[in-house]
Amino acid sequence: MFVPIVKWVVLGLTALLCSVGMAVAGQMVVLNSTKAGLVSGAIIDGEKPLELKQGERLQLVDQGGTVHDLFGPYNAVPSKGQAAGEDQGFLTALSSLTKGGGTETQALGAFRKAPSFGGPPPQAQAIMSQIVIQKSGVSCVKAALHPKLVLPVSPSAKPLHVILKGKGKSTAVEWKEGTVEHAWPEQMPLMDNARYTLELSEKVDGMDKMQVTVHLIPENMASIAHTAVWMADRKCMDQARRLIASLRQ
Repeated sequence: MFVPIVKWVVLGLTALLCSVGMAVAGQMVVLNSTKAGLVSGAIIDGEKPLELKQGERLQLVDQGGTVHDLFGPYNAVPSKGQAAGEDQGFLTALSSLTKGGGTETQALGAFRKAPSFGGPPPQAQAIMSQIVIQKSGVSCVKAALHPKLVLPVSPSAKPLHVILKGKGKSTAVEWKEGTVEHAWPEQMPLMDNARYTLELSEKVDGMDKMQVTVHLIPENMASIAHTAVWMADRKCMDQARRLIASLRQ
């Protein structure tokens, strides 16, 4: 009876590991696709041979957050040599975030890996540094990128005065005509999970007062894709989708 019991214990542990989100080696998320039958957000087995015809393009994100840009003709195993990730949560969240967002794009090369997070492209840097003043909500920014307050439109007739309040402090910011960005004022501490109030001297998109909660992006994020998932988890959905879009080139 001992052997059958051990067998069932092993099977039970295997099922438990799967249920808590253990990642399967080689799984990848479709970021962008022009191949029939493969849509953005799909999770595929990257350890199986993949064929692309002439003119077809496929962008895949592996468990480490690296983007693989494949162009036909192609016939190979896209995740060859890739180790299993720590959990399934990243791929599942990335899949949900990317569904329905892919678009057909022009071929730019035969194969590409996205740059490491140590040097994100300028578009990604901008997304991770902007606190948009448009409505109350949340913003996710990276402190090392020197966050900026951003208006949806620039003041045209006269300067816009903004009172920024938070953590028991208050400071004034002035936007001059024709500008949409202003550096986060040094006088105001920028803190994680902190709420700030902005009072405007005139209405912007119908609002002259709003609150924004700021979440600071950790410095040790594994990749841009991981950062987008982190943003979405903190309800910075617009920034997360824009960050995913910046990977689709």
